[in-house]
Amino acid sequence: MGKLNISILPAGAWGTALAVPLSDNGHHVKLYFRHQEDADHFNQEKENTKRLPKIKFNGRVCAISNLEEALEDADVLVLACDCAHVRNFFTQIKPLLKNNTKVLCVSKGIEEDTNLCMSEVLEQMDPQISSKLAVLSGPNFAIEVGKRLPTLTVIASKNKEIAQDLQKIFSSENFRIYTQDDVVGVELGGALKNVIAIGVGIGDGLRYGENGRAALITRGIAEMIKLGVEMGADELTFAGLSGMGDLILTCTSGKSRNYKAGLRIGRGVNPKELIESDETIEGLFTVRAAHELAKAKNIEVPIMEMVYKIVYKGLKPRKGFKQLMELELSSEDGNESYVSVSGSP
Repeated sequence: MGKLNISILPAGAWGTALAVPLSDNGHHVKLYFRHQEDADHFNQEKENTKRLPKIKFNGRVCAISNLEEALEDADVLVLACDCAHVRNFFTQIKPLLKNNTKVLCVSKGIEEDTNLCMSEVLEQMDPQISSKLAVLSGPNFAIEVGKRLPTLTVIASKNKEIAQDLQKIFSSENFRIYTQDDVVGVELGGALKNVIAIGVGIGDGLRYGENGRAALITRGIAEMIKLGVEMGADELTFAGLSGMGDLILTCTSGKSRNYKAGLRIGRGVNPKELIESDETIEGLFTVRAAHELAKAKNIEVPIMEMVYKIVYKGLKPRKGFKQLMELELSSEDGNESYVSVSGSP
């Protein structure tokens, strides 16, 4: 495959990090900055000091602050905005997209109000996009990709050829891509793990120990599978990088904003403060979406429900965990229930 023109919009931490393997592979990358002064600074210093400091780029990466110029001659568009802004941002991009431009959405999350995954939002806005659309998700921190540390991730598409093309474009010495056709499963894994990570953080904030953390992660993946399958995903997808892989990373690292949010809640911070802060913590909004999706499908996801009640209904964290421990005893697969811990047969 020849050297291509890749446009990454916008130049946040994750989008900027993805420019590293792309430029290492010899592709020409345009990073879109909303403000001209930020674009000028990048072009002069070859560094995104605000979003991904201390990562230097070569001459194949340039900064642009004009959308039309950023998308001109793009072979691939990498859509890297926060999930809350995908709809509005794509509204601006859509008229400028060439018919043959492949679209890779790397935004993780579920849209508020509609409870749609990002690929579903894009397909709703442009029904013709499916044939050239893919998503990327996995256990990836931007800073580690920027530092060229070994990283594996997944690209999923309904179009096998698109997934394989993007796999070749992005895969480098330090960045290994696997392909998938289960778009829903890959996206839900990347979104729902944030809810579990908040729960794990709350437990750690309460000092409930490593046994408890392992239990939350394990039962959490079971809930992700349960809800995911109801949404049309393949349960095996959740055993892979975009499911269990991303869950483990997010639940065990101090770099995770969602885990840290849970940690602060467990230590006494009011969730409302975090929701209203300027920091983007996708999981706090995914919590509500997971609650609504589970309710619509009439399935029980007690860990996600506990996190929802703590974040939005004022449930005290210790009481929430006490209620979890008092659920009816059952077989591990959940098909049989026996007795409430606090009750009688």
